Amino acid sequence: MQAASALSPATYILDGVRKGLMEGTALSAVLGDVLPLALMGAVLIPTGLWLFGRAEHFAKRTGKLKRVG
Repeated sequence: MQAASALSPATYILDGVRKGLMEGTALSAVLGDVLPLALMGAVLIPTGLWLFGRAEHFAKRTGKLKRVG
């Protein structure tokens, strides 16, 4: 589970918030948690948008998308 948690953005968010609020560390010390989040956002958001567009195109083409209105 520890290896799988390295792929979860929640791990880095919770670790950074814990360090900032409970330990009072500076932003520079939390940079190790911010960089993986920025990298994940730069990769996963465009990938998700692209996949959604492909799925929507497929659903429209095959008639699986119900059009209301």
